[in-house]
Amino acid sequence: MAAPRNLAIAQGSPGQAIASWQQMQAIPPGLLQTLREPPASLRQALEQAQQIAKTLDVEAQLWLVDFCSITIGRRLQCGLFPFCSS
Repeated sequence: MAAPRNLAIAQGSPGQAIASWQQMQAIPPGLLQTLREPPASLRQALEQAQQIAKTLDVEAQLWLVDFCSITIGRRLQCGLFPFCSS
């Protein structure tokens, strides 16, 4: 389980943490792998969006938005996006 992110999504709820873990297991590993880094171009971002829309149902897409928001937020806090650091 990607514990810190799943727990952040769950906001302290054990049931939500389990549901989050199950949701993550339902997402194809290749799709999660492509989302680990920000897209290099607008075209790549649109291709990723198209893949997400074709692959995931609406509930999974909404969960993925939360998951990615938490991931990006943590990276910004750690200064892992150099263009955002001061």
